[in-house]
Amino acid sequence: MAKILVIDDNADLLQMLRLILQERGKHEVILSGDGADGLSRALASPPDLAIVDVMMPGITGYDVVRRMREMPQTSSVPILVLTARGQTIDQQTALQAGANAFMAKPVTPQTLLEQVENLSLIHI
Repeated sequence: MAKILVIDDNADLLQMLRLILQERGKHEVILSGDGADGLSRALASPPDLAIVDVMMPGITGYDVVRRMREMPQTSSVPILVLTARGQTIDQQTALQAGANAFMAKPVTPQTLLEQVENLSLIHI
């Protein structure tokens, strides 16, 4: 079981991801509705994995990823960028910012859980 921080400004999606990760995946899930709050939560109590949306008001997901990589307490946390922006340039930007993986929405619960399991192995 991993402690997973999910940062997304879509409240419905946050709840759906919580259900998938917590109920089906048996993970501990921390939800955050914006980049600044998510970054604060990550720094205060580093998760085992972070799932970050790109398009959020204020601090974008790319900025969250960059800042997490700069901070010693979160520099090694695996990060999955999960976004509606599915172009090649979006994937390249996410990976250049420091994300370990990229997935375009929508995703199936099974695909998401498989990716989470793969990324969780990085942090062990």
